[in-house]
Amino acid sequence: MVKTGVIELESIEHGTTATGKISPDGTFVLGTYREDDGAVAGEHRVIVIQMVMNDGVIQHTQDHGEAVPSRYSSYEQSDLRVKVEAKELNDLVIVVASE
Repeated sequence: MVKTGVIELESIEHGTTATGKISPDGTFVLGTYREDDGAVAGEHRVIVIQMVMNDGVIQHTQDHGEAVPSRYSSYEQSDLRVKVEAKELNDLVIVVASE
């Protein structure tokens, strides 16, 4: 499970993006114009951005979860897609494959 990073959805129809910070429990809340106002309805391309520095010198005390393969940080390389429905709450599950 991914425990740190950012999820970003780009609307294929509207071109708007919605972003949400990944919480330690793997959940996220998206925002387009405000931090938690969600994403527009329709099909979206998805990227997962994660930056975990590990040079072996510093002992990390936080469990960052699984590392996200770098291909998921680019709309051109990511094959992730989701559909957001026009309703109050969407439960989106984003699954990234390991390399």
